[in-house]
Amino acid sequence: MYKITKYKKESGECPFNTFINDLLKGGSKKDVAKIFSYIKLLEQIGDEILTNSTWAKKLNNQIYELRPKSNRIIYFFFECNNEYVLLHGFKKKTQKTPAEEIEKAIFEMADYERRMKND
Repeated sequence: MYKITKYKKESGECPFNTFINDLLKGGSKKDVAKIFSYIKLLEQIGDEILTNSTWAKKLNNQIYELRPKSNRIIYFFFECNNEYVLLHGFKKKTQKTPAEEIEKAIFEMADYERRMKND
């Protein structure tokens, strides 16, 4: 089993939880259940999830996405704590992952690493 952690901003806001709550408010209980089944799979098999491109995909050297239906959950592996960190989610509307979503993930990852290494 692998450890799964959610990124929180310095303000305490968790972008992943905000995304899930927005889906629930919109009546997408099935989508949320699917997202959590993918997270459970990541927790159980780790990087092996990448062997099936319908489950997950590598976006750059450190950033990955879980791919349940049209939802995307951006995450990375934080070696210092040996954990997967869920950064944020979004609804995919185009063929390619938008650059701004990757840039946002890079910022969140750097923020998380900086704060965790200082603790």
